[in-house]
Amino acid sequence: MKPQTTTAEAKVLSYSFNPENGWYLQTSAPPGFIKVSAELRVEETQRPDIIGASTIIRSRQKGGRYEFFTGLRPTEFPGLFYGDFFERRPNGDKVNSFVLFAFSEGNQRLTIHFFNSFKLYPSRRATFIGDYWRAVRGQ
Repeated sequence: MKPQTTTAEAKVLSYSFNPENGWYLQTSAPPGFIKVSAELRVEETQRPDIIGASTIIRSRQKGGRYEFFTGLRPTEFPGLFYGDFFERRPNGDKVNSFVLFAFSEGNQRLTIHFFNSFKLYPSRRATFIGDYWRAVRGQ
C-alpha cells in the first residue's frame, strides 16, 4: 500500500453540457489520457445504498459495462463533488483513483480533476480536498 501523500498530481479534463441529449462532452484532456470517457451523464442512482451517493456520473455502456462510473458525493464547496474510480489491471489488481468534479454555476461546464492511482483515506479526505481546492482557486 502506498503511503498517504499531500502532493498528488491531477489530470484536468473539461466538459460542456449538451442540453439536446443530456450528456457532457469532453472539450479538453491531457494528451493520451483515456481513463475518463469523452461523454458523461449525471443522473440519480438506482441504488444509493450500494453506491453511497444519490447521484452518479457515468459513461455510455461498452460491451455491457460502463467504462467510467462513480457516485458524486458533495464536499463543503458549492458545485464540487468527489468520487472514486476503480479499474482492474491485467494482473487482476484493483486500483483506486480519487476524482474531483467541479460543476459551473448552472451546470453548463464540468471540470474533472483525476488523481491517477491515488488512494485517499476518509480521515484525510476533507483536508486534502480543502487544501487542493483552495490552491486551485488561488485562495
